[in-house]
Amino acid sequence: METDTIIYKIPDNYFIEDFPEDLTINSKFGSYTMNVENGGETIKYVRMFRLNKGLYPKDSFDDLKTFYKDIISADKSKFVLKMKE
Repeated sequence: METDTIIYKIPDNYFIEDFPEDLTINSKFGSYTMNVENGGETIKYVRMFRLNKGLYPKDSFDDLKTFYKDIISADKSKFVLKMKE
């Protein structure tokens, strides 16, 4: 399993307007989890990815593509910061 943890410090003159919701994707090919914690002055982003070993029939290739597309989409999630007035 691969785990990435990033803690973003929010500048004093900004606030977090929006951030992605937690997400879990489970498949016979593996799993992906994204957790986001809003700490007010920080954002903690944790991403976990596990790829299951195995041999799969060729007719499951479209399912594998969908699994990876969903992960790529989740990885492109954005945080929105806005300047305080």
